[in-house]
Amino acid sequence: MLQGAFVNGVDVISQSYQITAQWTEIWLNDPGRPAPPPASGGYSLSSSDGAPLAASTTSADLSEGAWARIDHFSLDNHGYIFPPSQIIGGVYNGAYSVGGRFSSSAQGVWDFRPSGALLELNFAIRAQYEDPPDGGITVELTDMTTSTTLLDFVQPEAYNFYLGYGGIPSANYTFGVNPNNVYEFSIYAYGNTDGFSTDFGIDEDVAASITSVPDGGLTLGMLGVAMGGLAFIRRRVQS
Repeated sequence: MLQGAFVNGVDVISQSYQITAQWTEIWLNDPGRPAPPPASGGYSLSSSDGAPLAASTTSADLSEGAWARIDHFSLDNHGYIFPPSQIIGGVYNGAYSVGGRFSSSAQGVWDFRPSGALLELNFAIRAQYEDPPDGGITVELTDMTTSTTLLDFVQPEAYNFYLGYGGIPSANYTFGVNPNNVYEFSIYAYGNTDGFSTDFGIDEDVAASITSVPDGGLTLGMLGVAMGGLAFIRRRVQS
């Protein structure tokens, strides 16, 4: 959404989007048969015009890849390592891919002014990780005028974590705000292998909505501060 947009009582002043990914494919060769050099790739993009930002990258044999997208109050961050020796043999002159290293991140930051004295924030999260679950999502809301943190949500470490999916309630908060102040909403998601990995996957999706109404104009979703609560799922998937 372009800066200066006014939606749901929120006047977006500026926004900043950034997505990055880096992968390195490592080969193992039989004695006397040279393996190709490690392959690598990735992307690093940023924007501030409010238009959706997206990118993707894969290795030549599709054994490693990443893709990400950021739009108004939402982002996706995905990546994987799946050696071709597991899917197509991965053979190259007697050598085969055995895994690699991977890292990716996505961050969206929006500065805005509310039109009313109440602000409703709602967001949903879908996060799934494989071997190991080295990643996470942070959602923050800050009053920039007074340097006050209103929300600092950090996703608990888990192989699977959901809010607003599979029957799990989304996160809902209501804040008293000052229409004269500037507020900042940010989402950050990341994932990496923290070293060499032979089987890695990350899927992170966040979708949020922000609504501002005058004091006394409560909607059904604003019948209390932080109503709806947070439902946490911590389920370790046995490999």
